[in-house]
Amino acid sequence: MRLASPAASSLALVAACAVALAPAPARPDTPIWNLLTVELLGRSLAQIGISLLRNQVDVEYDRLDILDAGQRYVMTGLAVYPPSPDPSSDEDCVVEIAELDIVSRTEGDRSWTALRAHGAEASLGCLPTPAAGPISALGYDALRFERAELDLDYDFGPSALDARLTLVAAEAASLTVEAGFDYFWVMDDGISGPEPAIWLREASAVLEDGGLAPRLRAMMQGQGEDPAELRAGLAAGLRAALSDGGARPLSAPEQQFAEALASGLHGLLMQGGAVGVQSRPEDGVWLGAEDFQGAGPAFAALQPQVFPGALPPTVRSGPTAETMRRVLSGGDATDEERREVGAALLSGLGAPRAVQAALDLLEPLANAGDPEAAALAADALAERLVAAGLATPTPARPSVMAP
Repeated sequence: MRLASPAASSLALVAACAVALAPAPARPDTPIWNLLTVELLGRSLAQIGISLLRNQVDVEYDRLDILDAGQRYVMTGLAVYPPSPDPSSDEDCVVEIAELDIVSRTEGDRSWTALRAHGAEASLGCLPTPAAGPISALGYDALRFERAELDLDYDFGPSALDARLTLVAAEAASLTVEAGFDYFWVMDDGISGPEPAIWLREASAVLEDGGLAPRLRAMMQGQGEDPAELRAGLAAGLRAALSDGGARPLSAPEQQFAEALASGLHGLLMQGGAVGVQSRPEDGVWLGAEDFQGAGPAFAALQPQVFPGALPPTVRSGPTAETMRRVLSGGDATDEERREVGAALLSGLGAPRAVQAALDLLEPLANAGDPEAAALAADALAERLVAAGLATPTPARPSVMAP
C-alpha cells in the first residue's frame, strides 16, 4: 500500500474536518444552535477520528449510527487494511468486523466504556509467518472471533481503572483478562517519551479451549509426533522467555512458574479445559517503565501464579444479558444467579457499576446465610461508609508521586 505524503495527509484531514463540522443546509431564519444536534456533533467527532486513523491505515465502513444522545456508536461493515507484519508475505492483512458497538457514559468523575465487536475476522496475512504457518496447519484459513469485548471503568478522582477483556475465537479458544488498578496513567514530559505510572491491585488471565485441542491432537497424530515432546517444548520456550533468551539464570520461583504453566498449557491442548494465571501482589505494586525492561523485573513485580485446569477464584465470566434482565426485573432466578449479578454490579465488570442495586440483591442472601454474598455485601457497605466519610479506605494508597 502506498501512503500519501505528509502534506497530502494533512490536507485530507483538514478537508475531512471541514466536511464533518459543516452544518446541513437550512432556511435563512433557522437559528445556528438548532443545527448543532447531538447526533451531528457525535458524527463529526467520529468522522474526525476515522480521518486521523486513515492517516495510518486504510479504513472503510458501511454505516454509522449514533444512539442514546451520543453515548452509543454502532458501526457496521467495518474493514481495516493494516500493513502486513511480513512484507514478503503473499497474503494481505485484512481485518473485517460485521458490527462494532461502542457505549460510553460519564457520571460525575466516573466514566464507563464498553466496546463490543461481533463477527470479526482477520486474514492470516495479519500474522508473522512463524505464527501463520502453524495456524494454517491446524486447519484455520483465518482468525475468526465470535465476539470481542472490552469493558473499562475509570474513576478520574483517584485515577483508578478496572478493565476486562474477552476474546472468543470461533472453533478455537477463549481468553478472558481482568485487571484492577488503584492508579493508572501514562505520563509524558515531551522529552523522554511516555512513561506508565500504574499501581496494580490484581490481574488474571484465563485461556479456555473451544475446539483447538482436538485439532492439535489430530495434527500431531497425523505427523507422528509425541505429545510428551509438546510439553517439553512449551517448558523450554517459557524458560527462554523468562530468562530473556538465556541472558540470565532463572530463579527458583521462575523455574516453578515455567514448569507449572507448561503443564497447564499441555493439559489444555491435549485434553481441553482451561488454564489461568493470576497476579495478586501483596498490598499491590507500582509498575513503572523500569518494570517492563525485561522479563526478570516484570516477574518480580507481578509475582504470577498458575491455576492449571481450573479458573482462578477471582475470575468471573459475568452474568449473561438474559440473566441480568431476569434478575433485575424481579423474575424467577436462583440464589446463585442473584449473587452473580450482585457481584457484577458491585465490581462493574460484566455490568454497569451500581453499589446500591448490588446491595439490594446481596443483603437478603447474606441474611439467609450465604457466606460469599455476606462478604460481597460487607464490601458494598464498607464502600458506602467510605463514600459518606464515615470510614477510611484500607489499605491506604501511597502518593502517586512516590518514587
